[in-house]
Amino acid sequence: MNFKRMMTVVTVGATMFAGTVSAQAATSYARTKTVNVKHGSYYVANKRGKTYNFNGSTRKFRMKANHALKNYTKTTWTKTAQSYVTKNHKKQLYFYVVNAKTNVKGWVYAKDLKAGKNYQASSVKKTKSAPFYRAKSGKLVTISGKNSLLKLTNGKTLKTNLTYNRTKQRDVYLNGKKHHYYYVVSADNKLRGWIASDYLKAGKDYQMTGVSKLKATALIMAKAGKTYRLTGKNNAMHLTSARALSAKDNYTTTQARYIYMRNKKYRYYNISNTNGSVSGWVRSDYVKAGKHAVVTKQTSSSQKPTSTTKVTSHSSSRVVSSSSSSTSKPVTSSSSSVESVSSSSSSSVTSSSNSSSSSSTATAPVNDFAGKSVHAIYTGTSDYLYTSSDFTDANIASQSLKSDLGMQVYPNNERQMNFTTYALPVTLDGKNLYMKLSFPDLIDDGIYLDGVYQPGIGLYTGVVKPTDPSVRYDRPILPDSDWIYYYDGGFSVFRYDGTNWVQVS
Repeated sequence: MNFKRMMTVVTVGATMFAGTVSAQAATSYARTKTVNVKHGSYYVANKRGKTYNFNGSTRKFRMKANHALKNYTKTTWTKTAQSYVTKNHKKQLYFYVVNAKTNVKGWVYAKDLKAGKNYQASSVKKTKSAPFYRAKSGKLVTISGKNSLLKLTNGKTLKTNLTYNRTKQRDVYLNGKKHHYYYVVSADNKLRGWIASDYLKAGKDYQMTGVSKLKATALIMAKAGKTYRLTGKNNAMHLTSARALSAKDNYTTTQARYIYMRNKKYRYYNISNTNGSVSGWVRSDYVKAGKHAVVTKQTSSSQKPTSTTKVTSHSSSRVVSSSSSSTSKPVTSSSSSVESVSSSSSSSVTSSSNSSSSSSTATAPVNDFAGKSVHAIYTGTSDYLYTSSDFTDANIASQSLKSDLGMQVYPNNERQMNFTTYALPVTLDGKNLYMKLSFPDLIDDGIYLDGVYQPGIGLYTGVVKPTDPSVRYDRPILPDSDWIYYYDGGFSVFRYDGTNWVQVS
C-alpha cells in the first residue's frame, strides 16, 4: 500500500515536471537553414521593430532582442542572409542584417524594413560653375561622415533675389530615394552648402551687366511704372523703388544695361526728367521714344479781370490776403506763386497787375527755419541743395546732396513754389539750405523722418529697424520680405524668414 502511494506521488510529480518543460518549449521556435543571399540595402519601416539574436538549433531556438530599430532611422541596413521562422504554425521571413554603424547586427522581421539606401551618398564630383536661383523655400545643409553613413545638418535658409553658383554635385539617398544634391555658393559669398537640386532652377537672378553708354535719347512714359535705385555689385544687386513715372514728363537717357531676374533678361535705361526731380533705372518696355510738346500758358488780352487772388500753397503757416484794390497791402506770406487781377478801369488794371507782381516776388518775412526740426535720411537721387527757394543754377549750394545723407529738416515749413515744385528747408553742416522736391509727401521724394517707415508688397523702407519695439504692422508680413533700414552714411537690409527679421547685409 505504501509502495502504491509512493508510485502515485512519483507519477504525479513526473506529470507536473512534464508540464513545466512543455510551457518552456512554447517560447522556442523552429526555423529553416540560414541561406546566404545577394547583399541588399534596407531602411527602417517600423520604428517599433527590433533585431534579435537566434540562440539554439534550427529545430529549437530562442530569440533575444538586441537593438531597437527606432535608434537607426537615419542609417542603412545591409541584408546578407535569410531564414524562415515558424511562429504559431506560420512561417515568417527574417533577414540577417548589418547596420552601417560598427557592430550593429542581428535578425529582423523582413516587413519591418523597406528596400533602399538611407543616409548614404555617392562620391563628390566637381562641376563647371553654373548659376542657379531659388525655386522653392528650403535650407542649405552641411554633409559630414562617410558615404556609407552620412550626417546632414541644417544650415541657413535659401534666399530669394540672389544667384547661387554650383561647383560640386553628388547623389544622396534618403528613405530609398535618390536625390541630386548641389554644392552652391551665393553670389554675395554669404551663403554656402548642399541643397537638393529640385530647390533650384538654372539661371541668374538679381544680377546685372555693366553700363553701356547711349546717344542722348528723348523718352516718354509707355505704361505706368517706377524708376529704381540700383545698389550692390553686378553679381549681387538690389532694386529699391524710387519714383513713379509721369505721363506728362519728358525723360532723357544716356545709359543702358541688362538685369537678370529668374533667368529672364531685361533691358533697363537710366533716365531723368527735365527738372531732375525723377531719375533712376526703368525697364525699357515702360518707356518709349518721344517728346511731349512744351505748353506755354498765356493770358488773353480780351480776358475779363476778376477780383480774386489765387494762391497755390499747401502750408498752413501761410497768411493769405485778398483784395480787389490796387492799393491793398502786400501779401505777408511765404508763397511765391500768387496771381492777382484787379477789377477796375483799364488804366488801373496795369497798375494792379504790377503791384501784385511785385508782391509775389517780394522776400517773404516768414522764417523758414523757425519751429521744430526733425532728423531725416535722404534716399533719393538728386544732387543739389540750394541757398534760396529760388531754384536757379546761381543758387546751387556748395554742399552736395547724396543718398543716405542725414540732415535736419523742417517739414512744417515746406512750401509749394509752383504746380510741380516744393521747397523744403533743411539744415546741413550748420547751414540753412533748401531742397527741391516734386511731391508734397516727403517719402515720395525719398526723405524718411526718424522712426518712419513705408510698407510695400515684399519691401519695407524707413529710418527704423524692423525689430524696433515701436514698429507696428497693419498687414501680414510676407516671407522673404526685405526691410531697408537707412542711417547716416548707409543702409542695412533685413529679411523676414517667416518668423523673425534677420539682417542679411
